[in-house]
Amino acid sequence: ISFPGEDYAAVKRRLGFLKLAMKYDLENADAQRSLTRIAYMEFPDLAQESLKIYSALDHPDAPAVVINELGIQALSRSRYEDALRYFTAAKRKAEKNPEILNNLAYTHLKADTPNPKLALTLIDDALRFTPPAALEKYRSNFLDTRARAYMQLKQSSSASADLTRAWSDRKDNLEIMEAIVECYYANDMASTAATWEQKLEAEKKRQEAERLDKPAAQPRGGADSTIELRRNN
Repeated sequence: ISFPGEDYAAVKRRLGFLKLAMKYDLENADAQRSLTRIAYMEFPDLAQESLKIYSALDHPDAPAVVINELGIQALSRSRYEDALRYFTAAKRKAEKNPEILNNLAYTHLKADTPNPKLALTLIDDALRFTPPAALEKYRSNFLDTRARAYMQLKQSSSASADLTRAWSDRKDNLEIMEAIVECYYANDMASTAATWEQKLEAEKKRQEAERLDKPAAQPRGGADSTIELRRNN
């Protein structure tokens, strides 16, 4: 279902397939979620076409995965109150869905009035409800969220432990590395923090060199989940 950074032609082709999918099954939740995502992309004509096929806002009984997508889009635009409303509604429909629990936890950390204690409970539930076969896919994002909750609760040791584990799965993630540095300084471990700062600078240089080596990219289609904001699908 995920299509981060697809160009116009790829999204247009996908829209054609989704139109056929909805023709044969109007209740296809995966197709509804994909159409909802396209509706928020920076391709106005494709967004309008997707809304003609399916508009989540016109379906108050939309499935949890679709409401979760609305939350992701709100979160990507820093509309935290809307995101909380959508993720909370999605959770009511799917209380043990790990992705929804993680997204709700993360939003509680980003909201105008953060609630790290509630976020910690939600992310612990997400980890508890994640099937063993799916844990590798979700673990890094979930540990990252839990670490942010620990950081807001001033539990730097627990945060650094989770962040280090999260980084082991995503060693190119600069935000995780920056948070690790912050945690070690908070723990009065300046030497270890300095070591991580060196790793961080080296990774920044590597990514910049890689970026300069790539050909110019075609226009892309807007924010993707997996904020990866907090999208995992």
